[in-house]
Amino acid sequence: MQPARCSAVKNKAPLGVLLDVGDAVSTSDGFAVGLLRDKNVFSVASASADLSKITFADIGPAHHEASPPQPFLWENNVYIAWIDSGELRLGRLDAGKIAMIGDEIIDPRTYSAKNPLSDLPAFDVATNGDRGIVVWEQLYPTRGEIHAMTFTKSGFDHASDGGVSYLTISPPTSDADSPRLAPHGDGYWIAWTARAPEPTVDSGIEGPGESPSYRWLEAATLDANGSRTSDPKKLTPTQGHIAGYDLATHDGTSEVVARDAQEASADEGTALFRITLTGNPSSLDPIANSGIGRAVPVVFGSSLATWALVPDTNDAMTLFPIAPAKAPASVEPLLKGARPIAWRDAAAGPEIVAVTLPTGQTGAGEAEIELISCSR
Repeated sequence: MQPARCSAVKNKAPLGVLLDVGDAVSTSDGFAVGLLRDKNVFSVASASADLSKITFADIGPAHHEASPPQPFLWENNVYIAWIDSGELRLGRLDAGKIAMIGDEIIDPRTYSAKNPLSDLPAFDVATNGDRGIVVWEQLYPTRGEIHAMTFTKSGFDHASDGGVSYLTISPPTSDADSPRLAPHGDGYWIAWTARAPEPTVDSGIEGPGESPSYRWLEAATLDANGSRTSDPKKLTPTQGHIAGYDLATHDGTSEVVARDAQEASADEGTALFRITLTGNPSSLDPIANSGIGRAVPVVFGSSLATWALVPDTNDAMTLFPIAPAKAPASVEPLLKGARPIAWRDAAAGPEIVAVTLPTGQTGAGEAEIELISCSR
Protein backbone atom coordinates (compact mmCIF):
# COMPACT_ATOMS: atom_id res chain seq x y z
CA MET A 1 0.00 0.00 0.00
CA GLN A 2 1.33 3.42 -0.98
CA PRO A 3 1.60 6.18 1.69
CA ALA A 4 -1.23 8.69 1.61
CA ARG A 5 -1.09 10.93 -1.46
CA CYS A 6 -3.30 13.65 0.04
CA SER A 7 -1.26 15.49 2.63
CA ALA A 8 -2.92 18.76 3.65
CA VAL A 9 -6.24 20.55 3.83
CA LYS A 10 -5.32 23.66 1.89
CA ASN A 11 -8.53 25.57 2.57
CA LYS A 12 -12.00 24.96 3.98
CA ALA A 13 -15.23 26.93 4.19
CA PRO A 14 -18.77 26.45 5.55
CA LEU A 15 -21.64 25.60 3.20
CA GLY A 16 -24.42 25.96 5.74
CA VAL A 17 -27.22 23.44 6.22
CA LEU A 18 -27.42 20.94 3.38
CA LEU A 19 -29.70 18.04 2.63
CA ASP A 20 -27.50 16.63 -0.12
CA VAL A 21 -24.55 17.49 -2.33
CA GLY A 22 -24.15 16.50 -5.97
CA ASP A 23 -21.46 16.92 -8.60
CA ALA A 24 -19.12 19.86 -9.06
CA VAL A 25 -17.17 21.31 -11.97
CA SER A 26 -13.87 23.16 -11.99
CA THR A 27 -14.19 26.58 -13.62
CA SER A 28 -11.62 29.18 -14.71
CA ASP A 29 -11.85 30.92 -11.32
CA GLY A 30 -13.04 28.23 -8.92
CA PHE A 31 -15.78 25.63 -8.65
CA ALA A 32 -19.53 25.25 -9.12
CA VAL A 33 -21.33 22.73 -6.89
CA GLY A 34 -24.87 21.35 -7.15
CA LEU A 35 -26.68 21.34 -3.78
CA LEU A 36 -29.96 20.66 -2.04
CA ARG A 37 -29.98 23.31 0.66
CA ASP A 38 -32.02 23.55 3.84
CA LYS A 39 -35.81 23.53 3.31
CA ASN A 40 -35.29 21.41 0.14
CA VAL A 41 -34.09 24.14 -2.22
CA PHE A 42 -32.23 23.48 -5.48
CA SER A 43 -29.06 25.59 -5.44
CA VAL A 44 -25.66 26.05 -7.07
CA ALA A 45 -22.71 27.20 -4.96
CA SER A 46 -19.97 29.19 -6.72
CA ALA A 47 -16.68 28.94 -4.84
CA SER A 48 -13.54 30.92 -5.55
CA ALA A 49 -10.36 28.96 -6.31
CA ASP A 50 -9.17 29.23 -2.68
CA LEU A 51 -12.69 28.83 -1.20
CA SER A 52 -12.42 32.28 0.39
CA LYS A 53 -15.66 33.41 -1.27
CA ILE A 54 -18.81 31.32 -1.73
CA THR A 55 -22.08 32.55 -3.18
CA PHE A 56 -25.34 30.67 -3.72
CA ALA A 57 -27.70 30.85 -6.67
CA ASP A 58 -30.96 29.33 -5.48
CA ILE A 59 -33.08 27.83 -8.26
CA GLY A 60 -36.28 27.14 -6.37
CA PRO A 61 -38.01 24.55 -4.19
CA ALA A 62 -37.45 20.86 -4.85
CA HIS A 63 -40.36 18.49 -4.41
CA HIS A 64 -39.98 15.44 -2.19
CA GLU A 65 -36.62 13.69 -2.44
CA ALA A 66 -35.20 15.25 -5.60
CA SER A 67 -31.54 14.90 -6.54
CA PRO A 68 -29.21 17.93 -6.49
CA PRO A 69 -28.85 19.89 -9.74
CA GLN A 70 -25.93 18.96 -11.99
CA PRO A 71 -23.63 21.79 -13.08
CA PHE A 72 -21.61 21.36 -16.27
CA LEU A 73 -19.07 23.54 -18.04
CA TRP A 74 -19.78 24.60 -21.62
CA GLU A 75 -17.28 26.88 -23.36
CA ASN A 76 -16.14 28.30 -19.99
CA ASN A 77 -19.68 29.05 -18.83
CA VAL A 78 -21.55 27.17 -16.10
CA TYR A 79 -24.86 25.54 -17.06
CA ILE A 80 -27.16 23.48 -14.85
CA ALA A 81 -29.51 20.55 -15.43
CA TRP A 82 -32.04 19.22 -12.92
CA ILE A 83 -35.22 17.15 -12.76
CA ASP A 84 -38.24 18.18 -10.73
CA SER A 85 -41.96 17.42 -10.89
CA GLY A 86 -41.52 15.21 -13.92
CA GLU A 87 -39.73 17.96 -15.86
CA LEU A 88 -36.16 18.11 -17.12
CA ARG A 89 -34.88 21.67 -16.85
CA LEU A 90 -31.85 23.58 -18.11
CA GLY A 91 -30.39 26.87 -16.92
CA ARG A 92 -27.29 29.02 -17.18
CA LEU A 93 -25.44 30.67 -14.29
CA ASP A 94 -25.49 34.35 -15.21
CA ALA A 95 -24.27 37.10 -12.86
CA GLY A 96 -24.98 34.97 -9.80
CA LYS A 97 -28.48 34.00 -10.88
CA ILE A 98 -29.97 31.09 -12.81
CA ALA A 99 -31.36 32.03 -16.23
CA MET A 100 -33.75 29.37 -17.51
CA ILE A 101 -33.12 28.22 -21.08
CA GLY A 102 -35.59 25.35 -21.36
CA ASP A 103 -37.72 22.69 -19.75
CA GLU A 104 -39.33 19.52 -21.03
CA ILE A 105 -41.84 17.11 -19.52
CA ILE A 106 -40.19 13.69 -19.40
CA ASP A 107 -42.71 11.96 -17.14
CA PRO A 108 -46.42 12.80 -17.03
CA ARG A 109 -46.59 11.78 -13.41
CA THR A 110 -46.08 14.69 -11.02
CA TYR A 111 -45.09 15.03 -7.41
CA SER A 112 -47.97 15.53 -5.01
CA ALA A 113 -48.95 14.41 -1.57
CA LYS A 114 -51.25 11.81 -3.13
CA ASN A 115 -49.09 10.71 -6.04
CA PRO A 116 -45.37 11.10 -5.39
CA LEU A 117 -42.79 9.76 -7.80
CA SER A 118 -41.33 6.89 -5.85
CA ASP A 119 -38.47 6.27 -8.27
CA LEU A 120 -36.58 9.42 -9.22
CA PRO A 121 -34.93 9.17 -12.64
CA ALA A 122 -31.14 9.20 -12.80
CA PHE A 123 -29.72 11.42 -15.52
CA ASP A 124 -26.48 12.73 -16.97
CA VAL A 125 -25.53 15.61 -19.24
CA ALA A 126 -22.58 16.39 -21.52
CA THR A 127 -21.67 18.80 -24.31
CA ASN A 128 -19.58 18.43 -27.44
CA GLY A 129 -19.14 21.47 -29.68
CA ASP A 130 -22.23 23.66 -30.05
CA ARG A 131 -24.72 21.04 -28.90
CA GLY A 132 -25.33 19.14 -25.69
CA ILE A 133 -27.20 16.00 -24.72
CA VAL A 134 -29.15 14.86 -21.66
CA VAL A 135 -29.82 11.19 -21.00
CA TRP A 136 -32.14 9.81 -18.35
CA GLU A 137 -33.86 6.64 -17.24
CA GLN A 138 -37.57 6.33 -17.97
CA LEU A 139 -39.19 3.83 -15.63
CA TYR A 140 -42.18 1.76 -16.72
CA PRO A 141 -44.06 -0.88 -14.70
CA THR A 142 -42.06 -3.77 -16.16
CA ARG A 143 -38.79 -2.26 -17.39
CA GLY A 144 -36.65 0.82 -17.77
CA GLU A 145 -35.45 2.62 -20.90
CA ILE A 146 -32.68 5.13 -21.48
CA HIS A 147 -33.88 8.22 -23.32
CA ALA A 148 -31.87 11.11 -24.78
CA MET A 149 -32.61 14.66 -25.86
CA THR A 150 -30.25 17.21 -27.42
CA PHE A 151 -30.11 20.92 -26.75
CA THR A 152 -28.41 24.13 -27.80
CA LYS A 153 -27.77 27.27 -25.78
CA SER A 154 -31.31 28.33 -26.65
CA GLY A 155 -32.99 25.24 -25.23
CA PHE A 156 -34.06 21.72 -26.17
CA ASP A 157 -34.22 20.49 -29.75
CA HIS A 158 -37.61 19.19 -30.88
CA ALA A 159 -38.63 16.73 -33.53
CA SER A 160 -39.39 18.52 -36.78
CA ASP A 161 -42.08 16.03 -37.78
CA GLY A 162 -44.19 16.66 -34.70
CA GLY A 163 -43.13 13.39 -33.09
CA VAL A 164 -41.60 12.89 -29.66
CA SER A 165 -38.59 15.00 -28.78
CA TYR A 166 -36.51 12.24 -27.26
CA LEU A 167 -34.67 9.24 -28.67
CA THR A 168 -34.73 5.80 -27.06
CA ILE A 169 -31.14 4.64 -26.67
CA SER A 170 -31.36 1.30 -24.89
CA PRO A 171 -32.65 -1.70 -26.86
CA PRO A 172 -35.99 -3.39 -26.11
CA THR A 173 -34.10 -6.33 -24.62
CA SER A 174 -32.58 -4.19 -21.85
CA ASP A 175 -34.24 -3.30 -18.55
CA ALA A 176 -31.99 -0.26 -18.21
CA ASP A 177 -31.16 2.45 -15.68
CA SER A 178 -28.34 4.71 -14.39
CA PRO A 179 -27.00 6.23 -17.65
CA ARG A 180 -23.64 8.02 -17.85
CA LEU A 181 -22.02 9.99 -20.69
CA ALA A 182 -18.48 10.74 -21.83
CA PRO A 183 -17.27 12.65 -24.93
CA HIS A 184 -16.05 10.44 -27.78
CA GLY A 185 -14.77 12.09 -30.97
CA ASP A 186 -17.62 14.21 -32.31
CA GLY A 187 -20.16 12.32 -30.19
CA TYR A 188 -20.37 10.38 -26.94
CA TRP A 189 -19.97 7.12 -25.17
CA ILE A 190 -23.04 6.20 -23.17
CA ALA A 191 -23.10 3.48 -20.51
CA TRP A 192 -25.94 2.14 -18.40
CA THR A 193 -26.76 -0.77 -16.13
CA ALA A 194 -29.15 -3.48 -17.27
CA ARG A 195 -30.87 -6.04 -15.08
CA ALA A 196 -32.77 -9.30 -15.11
CA PRO A 197 -34.32 -11.29 -12.25
CA GLU A 198 -32.36 -14.17 -10.85
CA PRO A 199 -34.08 -17.56 -10.73
CA THR A 200 -36.48 -17.75 -7.79
CA VAL A 201 -35.56 -20.22 -5.08
CA ASP A 202 -38.41 -21.62 -2.99
CA SER A 203 -37.24 -22.96 0.37
CA GLY A 204 -40.42 -25.01 0.79
CA ILE A 205 -41.07 -23.37 4.14
CA GLU A 206 -42.56 -20.07 3.01
CA GLY A 207 -43.48 -18.57 -0.33
CA PRO A 208 -40.57 -17.24 -2.35
CA GLY A 209 -39.52 -13.69 -1.57
CA GLU A 210 -38.71 -10.95 -4.03
CA SER A 211 -36.19 -12.23 -6.51
CA PRO A 212 -32.80 -10.49 -6.54
CA SER A 213 -31.55 -9.18 -9.86
CA TYR A 214 -28.55 -9.82 -12.01
CA ARG A 215 -27.04 -6.49 -13.03
CA TRP A 216 -24.48 -5.82 -15.74
CA LEU A 217 -23.07 -2.90 -17.74
CA GLU A 218 -23.81 -2.04 -21.37
CA ALA A 219 -22.36 0.72 -23.57
CA ALA A 220 -22.83 2.24 -27.02
CA THR A 221 -21.68 5.27 -29.00
CA LEU A 222 -23.85 8.25 -29.96
CA ASP A 223 -23.39 10.97 -32.54
CA ALA A 224 -23.75 14.68 -31.77
CA ASN A 225 -27.49 14.43 -32.46
CA GLY A 226 -27.98 11.68 -29.89
CA SER A 227 -28.48 8.86 -32.40
CA ARG A 228 -26.84 5.54 -31.63
CA THR A 229 -23.88 4.80 -33.93
CA SER A 230 -23.09 1.34 -32.59
CA ASP A 231 -25.00 -1.61 -31.25
CA PRO A 232 -24.97 -1.82 -27.44
CA LYS A 233 -22.13 -3.93 -26.06
CA LYS A 234 -22.34 -5.93 -22.86
CA LEU A 235 -19.29 -4.87 -20.85
CA THR A 236 -19.69 -7.28 -17.94
CA PRO A 237 -21.16 -10.77 -17.43
CA THR A 238 -24.96 -10.89 -17.45
CA GLN A 239 -24.96 -12.90 -14.22
CA GLY A 240 -22.98 -10.28 -12.32
CA HIS A 241 -24.18 -7.89 -9.63
CA ILE A 242 -23.02 -4.40 -10.59
CA ALA A 243 -23.80 -2.16 -7.62
CA GLY A 244 -22.39 1.12 -8.91
CA TYR A 245 -20.02 2.61 -11.43
CA ASP A 246 -18.54 5.87 -12.65
CA LEU A 247 -17.17 7.09 -15.97
CA ALA A 248 -14.43 9.65 -16.71
CA THR A 249 -12.39 10.68 -19.73
CA HIS A 250 -8.68 11.44 -20.05
CA ASP A 251 -6.87 12.25 -23.30
CA GLY A 252 -9.84 11.08 -25.34
CA THR A 253 -10.02 7.71 -23.57
CA SER A 254 -12.92 6.91 -21.26
CA GLU A 255 -12.54 4.72 -18.18
CA VAL A 256 -15.38 2.87 -16.48
CA VAL A 257 -14.77 1.84 -12.87
CA ALA A 258 -17.40 -0.46 -11.37
CA ARG A 259 -18.05 -2.42 -8.19
CA ASP A 260 -19.50 -5.90 -8.13
CA ALA A 261 -21.75 -6.51 -5.13
CA GLN A 262 -21.36 -10.27 -4.76
CA GLU A 263 -20.44 -10.15 -1.11
CA ALA A 264 -17.70 -12.17 0.54
CA SER A 265 -18.89 -10.97 3.95
CA ALA A 266 -21.53 -8.67 5.37
CA ASP A 267 -19.29 -5.62 4.98
CA GLU A 268 -17.40 -5.87 1.73
CA GLY A 269 -18.03 -6.27 -1.94
CA THR A 270 -15.96 -8.74 -3.86
CA ALA A 271 -14.42 -6.76 -6.69
CA LEU A 272 -13.54 -3.38 -8.13
CA PHE A 273 -12.50 -3.29 -11.76
CA ARG A 274 -12.13 -0.97 -14.73
CA ILE A 275 -12.97 -1.14 -18.42
CA THR A 276 -11.32 1.14 -20.98
CA LEU A 277 -13.72 2.40 -23.64
CA THR A 278 -11.95 2.71 -26.97
CA GLY A 279 -13.08 1.46 -30.39
CA ASN A 280 -13.56 -1.94 -28.76
CA PRO A 281 -14.03 -1.83 -24.98
CA SER A 282 -11.36 -3.70 -23.08
CA SER A 283 -11.97 -6.76 -20.95
CA LEU A 284 -12.39 -6.38 -17.19
CA ASP A 285 -9.17 -5.18 -15.56
CA PRO A 286 -9.21 -5.99 -11.81
CA ILE A 287 -8.33 -3.17 -9.41
CA ALA A 288 -9.13 -4.74 -6.02
CA ASN A 289 -10.91 -7.87 -4.81
CA SER A 290 -11.26 -7.28 -1.06
CA GLY A 291 -11.88 -4.49 1.42
CA ILE A 292 -14.18 -2.58 -0.91
CA GLY A 293 -17.05 -0.83 0.83
CA ARG A 294 -20.61 -0.53 -0.37
CA ALA A 295 -20.36 2.98 -1.85
CA VAL A 296 -20.27 3.83 -5.54
CA PRO A 297 -16.75 4.56 -6.86
CA VAL A 298 -15.90 8.10 -7.94
CA VAL A 299 -13.56 8.60 -10.91
CA PHE A 300 -11.65 11.80 -11.69
CA GLY A 301 -9.58 12.19 -14.82
CA SER A 302 -7.41 14.73 -16.62
CA SER A 303 -4.66 14.78 -19.23
CA LEU A 304 -2.16 13.89 -16.49
CA ALA A 305 -3.82 11.17 -14.45
CA THR A 306 -7.04 9.34 -13.60
CA TRP A 307 -7.93 8.21 -10.08
CA ALA A 308 -10.71 6.08 -8.64
CA LEU A 309 -11.77 6.88 -5.08
CA VAL A 310 -13.76 4.35 -3.05
CA PRO A 311 -14.70 4.27 0.65
CA ASP A 312 -13.40 1.07 2.23
CA THR A 313 -15.10 -1.14 4.81
CA ASN A 314 -14.00 1.24 7.61
CA ASP A 315 -15.39 4.32 5.82
CA ALA A 316 -11.86 5.47 5.04
CA MET A 317 -11.15 6.51 1.45
CA THR A 318 -8.91 4.38 -0.75
CA LEU A 319 -7.34 5.98 -3.82
CA PHE A 320 -6.54 3.83 -6.86
CA PRO A 321 -4.44 5.40 -9.67
CA ILE A 322 -5.61 3.83 -12.93
CA ALA A 323 -4.10 6.01 -15.69
CA PRO A 324 -1.71 6.58 -17.38
CA ALA A 325 -0.84 3.33 -15.58
CA LYS A 326 -2.10 1.49 -12.53
CA ALA A 327 -0.14 2.17 -9.35
CA PRO A 328 -0.35 0.96 -5.74
CA ALA A 329 -3.40 2.15 -3.84
CA SER A 330 -3.26 4.50 -0.86
CA VAL A 331 -5.59 5.07 2.11
CA GLU A 332 -6.42 8.77 2.51
CA PRO A 333 -7.20 9.80 6.13
CA LEU A 334 -7.97 13.38 5.08
CA LEU A 335 -10.87 12.08 2.98
CA LYS A 336 -12.41 9.89 5.68
CA GLY A 337 -16.12 10.65 5.91
CA ALA A 338 -15.89 13.18 3.06
CA ARG A 339 -17.51 13.11 -0.35
CA PRO A 340 -15.04 13.94 -3.16
CA ILE A 341 -16.86 15.96 -5.81
CA ALA A 342 -14.18 17.48 -8.08
CA TRP A 343 -10.49 17.79 -8.69
CA ARG A 344 -8.12 19.98 -10.65
CA ASP A 345 -4.46 19.90 -11.64
CA ALA A 346 -2.27 22.44 -9.87
CA ALA A 347 1.45 23.18 -10.12
CA ALA A 348 2.20 21.29 -6.91
CA GLY A 349 -0.04 18.33 -7.79
CA PRO A 350 -3.74 17.44 -7.94
CA GLU A 351 -6.21 19.12 -5.60
CA ILE A 352 -9.42 17.39 -4.53
CA VAL A 353 -12.58 19.25 -3.58
CA ALA A 354 -14.61 17.37 -0.97
CA VAL A 355 -17.71 18.10 1.08
CA THR A 356 -18.19 16.81 4.60
CA LEU A 357 -21.72 16.45 5.91
CA PRO A 358 -22.25 16.10 9.69
CA THR A 359 -22.24 12.30 9.71
CA GLY A 360 -20.26 11.84 6.50
CA GLN A 361 -23.49 10.83 4.78
CA THR A 362 -26.60 12.51 3.44
CA GLY A 363 -28.52 14.25 6.21
CA ALA A 364 -29.41 17.78 7.31
CA GLY A 365 -26.72 19.73 9.17
CA GLU A 366 -23.85 22.14 8.76
CA ALA A 367 -21.54 21.12 5.93
CA GLU A 368 -18.00 22.14 4.98
CA ILE A 369 -16.23 22.25 1.64
CA GLU A 370 -12.50 21.47 1.64
CA LEU A 371 -9.68 21.86 -0.87
CA ILE A 372 -7.13 19.09 -0.28
CA SER A 373 -3.60 19.02 -1.69
CA CYS A 374 -2.41 15.70 -3.06
CA SER A 375 0.56 14.33 -5.01
CA ARG A 376 1.03 11.69 -7.64
